[in-house]
Amino acid sequence: NVKCTMYNGRKSLVFSVALWLMLFFFVGNSYSQSIDSLINEMVNNNSQLQAYQYKIKSTELNAKSLNNLPPPIIGVEFSQVPIKETNIWNKALSQNFFISQMFPIGGKPSAMYDAKLKKSDIAKDEYNTLKVSLSYKLKSMYYNIGTMEEKLKVMNRYKEILEQLYQSALVRFE
Repeated sequence: NVKCTMYNGRKSLVFSVALWLMLFFFVGNSYSQSIDSLINEMVNNNSQLQAYQYKIKSTELNAKSLNNLPPPIIGVEFSQVPIKETNIWNKALSQNFFISQMFPIGGKPSAMYDAKLKKSDIAKDEYNTLKVSLSYKLKSMYYNIGTMEEKLKVMNRYKEILEQLYQSALVRFE
């Protein structure tokens, strides 16, 4: 009677483990995605990659803006204004009005433009390096999951064979 109870306990344990494994495989297979779709999703949703894309756009737009002249400077200066007077227009001893505009000459604008484009190229290289690195990590994890699933299938097959051997030995023993 004790043997029968042990056998029923083992049988129910094996059945429950097999049920959980089948549930795991059915749920896992229904949500599985191809590696290409996972990589596309990673590229579209990774915050570091998005930051590099914005950095690239920013440096390219900044390089284009170098062809524009800097804004002019307009100013008014009042000096030696008596403290007792509030009318700075009539009572100031010196009033200066000025307008200033900077005109970059020589090779400075083209050198600045080239420097900004180099920064953009560096940002593109950093973006591609990060993208390749993340793709490698994702593919290696995907591969590890696939090998684990295959190992689990092999282990399930071994378990079935051992269960059949156990049943066969039990029948011969009885």
